[in-house]
Amino acid sequence: MNSQISELLKGNPQALRSIILYEYASGKSVFEGFKNLCDNIGDDVIEFNDFDFWYHQFATGNLDLNYDRSLASHETEKKAKQLSDIPVDIVEKIIKKASWKDVMSLRQVSRDLRSTVDGINFVFKKVSIIVEKFKATMTIDGHSQVYERQSTIDWDHDLTRNYHSNIKRMFTDLKVLSHLPKLLIDHLHITNNQPGIYEYFESIYIDDGNEDWLHFERFFDNLKQFLPVKGVHIHLSIFLDNYILHSLKPEILEEIELSGDGNDNFDITPFEQYKQAKVYKSSGINYFYRENNLNHLVQFDVQAMYHHPKDIINLKNEILESEKFQLGRVFWKANTWYKNGFDNLEKQLVEFTRKESSEPNCRIYVIEERSKKLQIKVTFNSMEIQRLL
Repeated sequence: MNSQISELLKGNPQALRSIILYEYASGKSVFEGFKNLCDNIGDDVIEFNDFDFWYHQFATGNLDLNYDRSLASHETEKKAKQLSDIPVDIVEKIIKKASWKDVMSLRQVSRDLRSTVDGINFVFKKVSIIVEKFKATMTIDGHSQVYERQSTIDWDHDLTRNYHSNIKRMFTDLKVLSHLPKLLIDHLHITNNQPGIYEYFESIYIDDGNEDWLHFERFFDNLKQFLPVKGVHIHLSIFLDNYILHSLKPEILEEIELSGDGNDNFDITPFEQYKQAKVYKSSGINYFYRENNLNHLVQFDVQAMYHHPKDIINLKNEILESEKFQLGRVFWKANTWYKNGFDNLEKQLVEFTRKESSEPNCRIYVIEERSKKLQIKVTFNSMEIQRLL
């Protein structure tokens, strides 16, 4: 709105009050309404205290635009300062300093506070979750919450049930946190802090008669694609990898890192989260190589059980088709390459330039095809492929 109209409104209090009434009728909080008025008309048209007075007059049912403010009682006019008396930008700064638990509590205080909280961009740098046998700890930017086992009964089934309950309470808190419309988590790190927890989980998971696990699975099924996370690192048992990945928003997730005990097999390729990611890394978890399942990535660093010359050729061809790819590494465990492996690869590469390498059991190839240039570095149990042009 131009400055001429702004000046006209300053001299027409009834028109200005009509705008305040409109902001109230639109369902905006007093903070939102004041901010919207300032953004559209100017921040020198009305003081917040005046806006607040008329807003709450309308909120209490007094819609008289000509109401004589001097009739208000002395106590009402001179009342103690309320939170609503504080400028909205100051309120936002205060809320941003609060812990995540306090922020969620503030949302429950009033409609005004909920609207204010929901209008803030919350970017948490790191959310860390440590899962142990009888408790879980969630830390968000330095503020921790411990989810302890609640029962003192010592028989295994009950301990299991209470442990699941703790995980549920933790993820329920995450679900509540995700209600913030402008939430973003830069990095989510989930790990266990106790050797042997894998065997503990897996032995229970395969017990089809365990009612607690059926409830546990249903609980996670209701949490699909709710959490806005840019990067995730998961070091847990396989089935929990599955649940946690499903809970992340694919359109937000850019980087996935999985790690395990060294012998895990987990096929991530069907996940929508993986299909939309830019970076994928894994260690201790064997990657299932399938054609056209790596070429959407910018970078990958994976472990495979086996890797053969034909796999490198297929991967090279995929990458030549990709417009995004920059760097990829594959480490394999079961089939150590010897000289015949390198020779077999060179026969299938057909056209290449071989570079000298100072590393033992290492060959470097430069390939130029389809107006692109790649460098492939192969050792007896690893491969690195890099786009040069």
